Amino acid sequence: MGQSLLGFLAGLCILFIPFTLGGMGAGDVKLLAVIGAIKGPLFIFYTALGMALAGGIISLIILIYKRQLINLFGRLLSGIKLLFATGGKVVAFDLNREKIMFPYGLAIVAGTASAFWWMG
Repeated sequence: MGQSLLGFLAGLCILFIPFTLGGMGAGDVKLLAVIGAIKGPLFIFYTALGMALAGGIISLIILIYKRQLINLFGRLLSGIKLLFATGGKVVAFDLNREKIMFPYGLAIVAGTASAFWWMG
């Protein structure tokens, strides 16, 4: 029971901040928390690693498909220049950009599958 509770809390805590910032849905948070309750905190750690990798790959595929990858690198370069120009202060810029969203449950499932594979 203790491992189940720790796994639930670990899954909940990993996605709680992205949820509170509006970058993640409550269903994604609950999905990872339930996976943690079933498999435990160590499994959630490996799931989070796989989930981050899968989320990054899915994001790159979407950016390539929408032909926005080069534009993204240009905006990153502008942000780095602005960071150095302001002496390391964080300044908001380019706030009127359209958000590109995808169901992160896909990355969670891919991360879970990779954790099953990794842990044996």
